[in-house]
Amino acid sequence: QSGSCGSWRAVLKRGSFGMPKRGNLRKKTDEDEGEDAGAGAEEAIVIPTEKTKSKKKEKGKGKADGGMAASLLSFEDEEAGADTFQITKKPPAGDGAHRVKKKSMRAPDALKPDAEEKKGGGEYSIERLRELASAQKTLTARPAEHMDHNAPANGRSGAGTREPIAFMPPPPRPGRDDDFGIPDAAAIKAAKAKREAARAALTSAADYIPVPGAEVDVDMDAGEDTAWEDEQLRKAMSGGGGAGAPRAVVKKQPSVDVLAGGRAALESLRNGVARLEVSRQNAKNEAARADAALASSEATLKNHEERLTAAGERYKYMQEMRDYFRDLCECLREKGPIIDELEEHAQRLHEHRGLASKRESEGNLRDEATEAEAGMEAAQAALMRGASQAEAIAAATSAAEGAIAARFDSLRPNLDEFGRDLDLAERQAAEKRAAVRRSRREEELRMNNLGEEDDAEDAVEVELFYKGLEDATEAASQVMRDAGADFSSIPPIKARSEEWKRRFPRAYKDAYMPESVPQLFAPFARLELLSWSPLYPETRTSPGSAAAPAIDAMRWYSDLFDYGMVEGDDTAADDGDGNLVPTLIEKLVAPVVEHAVNECWNPLSLAQSTRLAGVVKEMTVYLEPTECEAMRRILSSVRARLSEMVDRGCDIPAWAPVITAAAPMAESYARRRFGVAVRCLRGIMAWNGVLPQSELRSLACDRVVAGCAAPRLRLLLARPGECLAAIERLVGVLPPDWLTGSARVVRDVASTLGQAVRSQPEAHGAAAVEADAGAGKAVPVAALANILATLGDNDESAAVANLFGLT
Repeated sequence: QSGSCGSWRAVLKRGSFGMPKRGNLRKKTDEDEGEDAGAGAEEAIVIPTEKTKSKKKEKGKGKADGGMAASLLSFEDEEAGADTFQITKKPPAGDGAHRVKKKSMRAPDALKPDAEEKKGGGEYSIERLRELASAQKTLTARPAEHMDHNAPANGRSGAGTREPIAFMPPPPRPGRDDDFGIPDAAAIKAAKAKREAARAALTSAADYIPVPGAEVDVDMDAGEDTAWEDEQLRKAMSGGGGAGAPRAVVKKQPSVDVLAGGRAALESLRNGVARLEVSRQNAKNEAARADAALASSEATLKNHEERLTAAGERYKYMQEMRDYFRDLCECLREKGPIIDELEEHAQRLHEHRGLASKRESEGNLRDEATEAEAGMEAAQAALMRGASQAEAIAAATSAAEGAIAARFDSLRPNLDEFGRDLDLAERQAAEKRAAVRRSRREEELRMNNLGEEDDAEDAVEVELFYKGLEDATEAASQVMRDAGADFSSIPPIKARSEEWKRRFPRAYKDAYMPESVPQLFAPFARLELLSWSPLYPETRTSPGSAAAPAIDAMRWYSDLFDYGMVEGDDTAADDGDGNLVPTLIEKLVAPVVEHAVNECWNPLSLAQSTRLAGVVKEMTVYLEPTECEAMRRILSSVRARLSEMVDRGCDIPAWAPVITAAAPMAESYARRRFGVAVRCLRGIMAWNGVLPQSELRSLACDRVVAGCAAPRLRLLLARPGECLAAIERLVGVLPPDWLTGSARVVRDVASTLGQAVRSQPEAHGAAAVEADAGAGKAVPVAALANILATLGDNDESAAVANLFGLT
């Protein structure tokens, strides 16, 4: 029966949904029932065509009467000539928990047919309808209304065959034309449309948003549709029964509460809106991320394009720089030997002048010592014989003048292989120096600072030095004359290097340019240093006391001082170009200064010591002595030369004034040697600020003042005026706080002098000083009081001042 109901429902659905053609429902066969028995079997609906109808008529002749060929529910006349097509419906997926079981078409009180009736289930012939009507006689209230009174009574024959019952439709009720009537297609279509509209209103949201339980609603609606179809079929089948048959009324029970469904739909809509909002926000975020990724990709692409362009420019530029600096290095390599030769020539010039100056100074000291000793011996011998003062002076002078010639006569002849006297040049130089001394002797006797000035150099040697230096300078200016403008000076090379560093700093550093730049600029600095001397004036017309040209005043220094600096920004701490100038000073200037200290410097020359100390002091600004080996070597050489100067140049003879008064040359020599000692003190003090004060104080106070000058000061107490002048010269050179300790001897001598003056005040008054006329016997009391106060002897100073009324 379920198969028959399914076939009828399919027919009604096609009619209600407006299928183009309709035909009679085919009879259920045994094969169809077998197919419907399976749980997952498909339902096949076949609409007969003209060809199939003829076959079915021939097949049904043995079952029904020839006059009742068509069933009352047949639509054969309307669908004549229709084509046959088959629709396959698959059962819904899932378990049957949400499906409503289809109801049977049979009346609840219908008898269960036997096996033979089951085989012919689904056939609605006249005989079958009569059997159904007779079966309902006992249940209907009015069976006579549905019976044909002319037809024979229903019963079973002895053979067990059934007689067909003529079915007559019941007459319509008064006032109710549609009672128990079969609805036509229009009514069915209208009812279906009304029901579909109501169902669409309830389940419209489910078409767009999946609502939990929607499948159950659809199944419920399908069950209601099935119930309605069963009702219509039941009405049709009940038409053949009696008038009093009860009507089975199927009440339509709503499967889902409308309000609950509406609330669920509203909640589902809200949830859907929330999910849509989340989806929209996610889509917006994805779009933003996509935009950001696109912008990043575009920026990366642009960056790669720029880098590619920059790489091409960098490659081209680097090739140009490689060619330029390769040519520059080749040029400097060719000029290197020329510059080396010029530097050797300049060094030889300085060595020759330094040697000549040293030889001249030592020769003067040796000649003066020889003359003074000869005069002292002659004067002492004359006084011992009882000669007068004048006779002693004449004997001393004669002995002193012949001392030089006697010294050379006592020497053995020094001849070479050709018989030439090798000492002839030295003898002639000694005679020349002696003549110079005789010419200035009277002037020296009137000098208070005798010996403090530098010894005069040989004019010929000085002239040769400046002539050679000018030639070296001229040659240096021609070294780069044949080179191009881009290679002949510092500015163009500096511009190329700085441009490279500014445009491609990484490539500049990778090419080791910070380490190579000093070697590129060194030849130009070396050429300029050829005319620079840390010991001598620049030209022959320059004053002898002029300081050496400062390093920062040189042209190469001003060109390279700001090399590698970016405008508005300081040089980085790790930038190798920041040490370019100190590196050049260490590699170029320091060797020149070291050579001058060891080979050319005369420590007895105050002018040379002052210039050299200034140069070394300026170098310490760029080179730390504790870190630079070259500076340590220079300062060590300076200490050694100063110590040698004190040992060999500060000797002061300790001759008594009584004897030196009879030997003028001996007196002049002693005064000169004291002046040389004062000059040595000035030379030592020139290094103040370069060497440690402790070392300088030891040299000046312990070795010069206490060891050489103090004996001379004690001897000069016999001539108070000359003793005060000597103390003033010492105090004028050394700081007062240095005249302590071992140098306290100066204060002691000054105090003794003050006591001597206070013991003979009449010999040191203003009149006595004026009458003394520089003889050195009278003491200016005001100067004595000031010296005592400077040396820290305030008591003695006050006593002298009170005695002579100076307060």
